[in-house]
Amino acid sequence: MARLSLADFYGEDGRGRVGGLLDAMRQQSRPVKPRDLGCIGEAHLRAKFERAGVAPQTFDYRDWAR
Repeated sequence: MARLSLADFYGEDGRGRVGGLLDAMRQQSRPVKPRDLGCIGEAHLRAKFERAGVAPQTFDYRDWAR
């Protein structure tokens, strides 16, 4: 594929060649295994919320997957 400016890549409708690029990327990659993503659990979320300024006593975690 030739080089394009972003304006030409996206085209007038804002979508342009994005779908074709996504298809090409999917053909060249493999799905990530869930175990490689790690676990996002209570400790992780609590820390993120507290760093964002949430009052710790208002944090209520429930594991809906169980």
